Amino acid sequence: MKQEPRPPAQAAALLGIGNNCHNSCTYCGMSTWNKNLPRFRLSLKKIQISLQSIQELSINRVFLISGEDGGRSTRELTMIIEEAAKSGIEVLAAFGEFPGEVYREFKKAGLTGYALKFETSNEKLYREIKPGKELKTRLKAMEAIRTAEIGLATGSIIGLAGQNETIREQDRMLTLQWDPFWVPIVPYLPVPGTPMASTDNRPETAEAVRLTLEEIRHLRRLLPHTLITANQPSLTAAEEGRPLSFADLEGRQAALKAGANFLFWDATPAARRGDLQITENRKLPDWQEVRSLLNENTVSGA
Repeated sequence: MKQEPRPPAQAAALLGIGNNCHNSCTYCGMSTWNKNLPRFRLSLKKIQISLQSIQELSINRVFLISGEDGGRSTRELTMIIEEAAKSGIEVLAAFGEFPGEVYREFKKAGLTGYALKFETSNEKLYREIKPGKELKTRLKAMEAIRTAEIGLATGSIIGLAGQNETIREQDRMLTLQWDPFWVPIVPYLPVPGTPMASTDNRPETAEAVRLTLEEIRHLRRLLPHTLITANQPSLTAAEEGRPLSFADLEGRQAALKAGANFLFWDATPAARRGDLQITENRKLPDWQEVRSLLNENTVSGA
């Protein structure tokens, strides 16, 4: 059987602009459950300095990310998008759920893509991992993003407590229905200070990493032109019980081989990178490593 050529690898700078969040998601390190996390909110000046660093490295795409921060106005978020877009950088973002008119303002400001994962297609599990939230509300926000003519990035989390093969298959089908331009899929890595970190019925971390690589293969076959996150932890490290990191070279290489093609370099100010605790030990490779992998994976079929 002829093997389909793999899409060339691409990259973006990830810029965390804050880690405040008013949600109580049981799996996320930035949730209200994590009382020990030092909170931050970057000023516009510091964001401008980070954007300048991105430009100097000739990186042409930035992914702005924060918690769902009730202390930062949508006007300020719009200004941040405008600041990035006016420099000629393609702007992607993930700030949480908003009414449709907010996404339309983001679009006018220059936003081209927005990440809003549905996390799980199972309504009962969704309510368990996101107390006080409903899946239908998340899907409505996703539709509002598409209506605003912004590219939608969405997908699930592999290894959530209560997830099984049937749910993973349903998650995959829901992902396909939305035809996202990017699937930001990652395994769940327990974050100390969150309820799910102590849950007994979630898959072992090594199993979550293995299942994520398997899911990347499925998604690449079904979505041949879609971006898929390539920053993944090492399966070997997981099996040996060593600390996991999204900066692991073996993990990235395995993900690229499985069909992933979207790499990230962390442009968050160094003093705050450890506080952007979406997952435990959220480290990303330096730009030299990312550029090297891009050079190795620029030719289809490489």
